[in-house]
Amino acid sequence: GTLRRGSRAGPLCSGMTARQVRVAILNVGDPEEDRERMTSALSVLHAELERGPFQEIGYHVSPGEQALLRARLRIWCEADPAAADVILTCGGVGLGLRDRMPEATAEVVDRHLPGIPDLIRLAALRHDPALAFLRLEAGIRRQTIVINLPGDAASLGRCLPALLPHLPAAVRELQQASSAV
Repeated sequence: GTLRRGSRAGPLCSGMTARQVRVAILNVGDPEEDRERMTSALSVLHAELERGPFQEIGYHVSPGEQALLRARLRIWCEADPAAADVILTCGGVGLGLRDRMPEATAEVVDRHLPGIPDLIRLAALRHDPALAFLRLEAGIRRQTIVINLPGDAASLGRCLPALLPHLPAAVRELQQASSAV
């Protein structure tokens, strides 16, 4: 499984199979101040997603302004053929006043998935106890799973192998449940 990248607007690439999970990535931070961290985190995320079966349909960099984060999540969750199956956010989950990703996610999701932040913390906590202070959130809006991830490459490298293998089955379950309603 290779990672296929669509345009920033999110149209699907031709050749996508039903088994590929459509992923949008929201990188949170100031590109001027956080460029190195954001680039490193994105590299780790892409390397893990390339193990498949994932297709990147959108990528966006956003400052940590809650209204902008909320708006981007809503755009990617719209119930049409181009909607993301999963939105992965990187960064904006610390203790700083500008770290507003968890609040934006909580405002957007209809149902929370509290076990996902637990899984992420468990995967990386042994190596870095400071991860206990991350304010992670995850949930479902319409047919899209939204997951807040740590913003640094080392933490992503530890948590993604524990999380990503379970996403295709979760997406299938969500799609089956939605089609049964």
